[in-house]
Amino acid sequence: MRTTGSIADEIKQFIDYVRSCNARGLIVLSGDTEQVIHVLSTLLGHLARPILAFTDSRDLRKVLAVHDIEVARFHELTSYLGREYSSVIMDFRYFFRPNAVSAASEMIRCGGFSIWLTKSLSLWSPGVEGGRGTFRRYLLESLKLCRSILVVDVDSGEVVLRNLPSKLSRRQFTPEITNVDERLRKVLSLCATEDQYEFVLHSLRLLSDLTLKVLVGKGDRGRGKSAALGLATALAIAHNYTDEILVTAPSPRSITTFMKFLCLGLEKLGIDYKTITEKGSVVGIRGRGFEVRYVVPWLATGARLTVIDEAAAVGAARVRRLCAKSRKVMMVTTVHGYEGSGRVASELLIKQLPSPLVYEFKVPIRYLSNDPLEEWLYQVFFLRVDPIEIPKPENVEYSSVDQEQLVKDRDLLRKVYGLLALAHYRNEPDDLMTMLDAPHHHIRILNSDRGVVAVAQIAEEGPIRDVERAITRGLRGVLVLDKLLRYGPKEAAKTRGWRIVRIAVVPNLQRRGYGSKLLNFLEEEARSINLDWIGAIFSRNDIIDFWLKNGYLPIYVSPRFNKVTGEKNIAVIKPLSTRMRHYVEEALREFKVRLLTCLMSVYRDLSAEVVASVLKSIRVPVSVRIELTRNQEKRLEMYLSRRILLESAMDAIYLATLRKLCESPSVDLSFSELVALIAYVLQGKPLDDVAAALRTDIETAKATVDKAVRKLLS
Repeated sequence: MRTTGSIADEIKQFIDYVRSCNARGLIVLSGDTEQVIHVLSTLLGHLARPILAFTDSRDLRKVLAVHDIEVARFHELTSYLGREYSSVIMDFRYFFRPNAVSAASEMIRCGGFSIWLTKSLSLWSPGVEGGRGTFRRYLLESLKLCRSILVVDVDSGEVVLRNLPSKLSRRQFTPEITNVDERLRKVLSLCATEDQYEFVLHSLRLLSDLTLKVLVGKGDRGRGKSAALGLATALAIAHNYTDEILVTAPSPRSITTFMKFLCLGLEKLGIDYKTITEKGSVVGIRGRGFEVRYVVPWLATGARLTVIDEAAAVGAARVRRLCAKSRKVMMVTTVHGYEGSGRVASELLIKQLPSPLVYEFKVPIRYLSNDPLEEWLYQVFFLRVDPIEIPKPENVEYSSVDQEQLVKDRDLLRKVYGLLALAHYRNEPDDLMTMLDAPHHHIRILNSDRGVVAVAQIAEEGPIRDVERAITRGLRGVLVLDKLLRYGPKEAAKTRGWRIVRIAVVPNLQRRGYGSKLLNFLEEEARSINLDWIGAIFSRNDIIDFWLKNGYLPIYVSPRFNKVTGEKNIAVIKPLSTRMRHYVEEALREFKVRLLTCLMSVYRDLSAEVVASVLKSIRVPVSVRIELTRNQEKRLEMYLSRRILLESAMDAIYLATLRKLCESPSVDLSFSELVALIAYVLQGKPLDDVAAALRTDIETAKATVDKAVRKLLS
């Protein structure tokens, strides 16, 4: 057995070599706990500072504190995003989080290291609790793909794996700043890359061009987008564009880098300011004649200049609303990266913006292009997934793909997971671990001689043994049944079903029936094994018609907006057994009344088109006690006989409409008439909002409302 000193010397040589290559590396120390910590201690003096360590172990925290290492717990990781370290140590002896690996690696600068502490590799079990062990095999095999890695078994003193990187060349950016005013010159001098330089110039164009409304900076993680946004905002302040700037992002911690570079820009420009902090985060800046204030996404209402950091994570629907209510908008969004907003959310977002000016960031800030650690992370956790296209196939066949098959066939795994990632608004590295390891998750595909056409990831749910706990506290991973139990009978807890976690079709073959075909196969299989139901929960409200046309029934709409998409989650279900049909029908009655009676409050911001689609699909009558006073009955009759205006009888119309829609199993209105009725009468939206929903003018919208009310209540 080799001595601890010789092991440490070997690791130090690896550290020095990686540094000399201007690369970043991965070091895995596995083995007995005391030995691992001892070897780590001998290395700490050889590593550049600052170093951050994530561990929930008291013993390790004490050792690291002696070496003056900054220590945090894993649940605190998000508060460190945007900071920079020479190395990050992660204690993975007892559990493993792909999200943590990916996020923490973005903090590491050029020449730095991601250092993992694990149990002996033969005993180490990265994966979900009670998992199959498939992800463990996938991860250990994947370590071999890293071009800058050292894996050491400290118990035996053996180097299990060593891959040395190639030398990366540095390219220093020196901006050529000529023929610009002094304020712009000062801000441009703070740019670290050509991308930041160009984005700041684009921001000046946005503010000065009356035909432009939105500037979008997009790119992978770690490209300096937030910093550039901060500098651009400082320039807007210097030009006195507005006295109030609204800033929004998923959380106050998300704007740490933005605020840092906003302050740097103001200091460079000689502009005095004061910071406003809450719970340790800077949430605002105030100076003479200006204020920059952070507002959480669900409370943001727009401003003369609105700034959005991580726009895709804020949600396409919410960003679209902010653009409509703001004069100018500057935003940045991540296309590929660990936080999971992903390409699909970014592209969906950009398509919905009013003629945006789009700039792409390509050059990393903290490390060099082609860095081996970044390449490995993107390769193993599929952080960079681009659209797949295949020719239209002659025939497709339905089949099950098990996790072992996916691990052995990485090309198939890339196609399957990549397709799911492209179709979903949020994907995180943890999702891959769940898909590969969770025993209750399964993959079904439509395959062809041209390749994979469609994919579905399904999760088993039920039966639930502890019903009271499920209702009061909720149960992890039991999502559709949880929503059903809120409205349906408790007996529904005894049922078994499949929740479709994700379903995706190759982009160039979408809207050709392949998604519906895959659903039909899933339903046939579910019936063959005597499942009671099949369902789904989604937050992209634009896909509701896909589910409704395939016979799925809406049983739940979240009262709150999804923090990722800015829209409200919808749960749908298709009963497959006789008993489940009764349970769902009972749940539908409760849901119908709640939806209709809450349209003026918690569901007022829900799209009237979505509400109309939902109501059209709920064909159950509900008896409700809604009585009109004698005077209300009289005014309603006077309105219907055209003796008074609609507004003079609105209270009576509201109550009568509510009663009619509850009690009628079907609605004898056209879709546009129902949308107009819902928006104006039940949600209380102004006529210009109704006109926007109908894509028409205000007079036509008013006439449609009048026609719908008379048609429903006459």
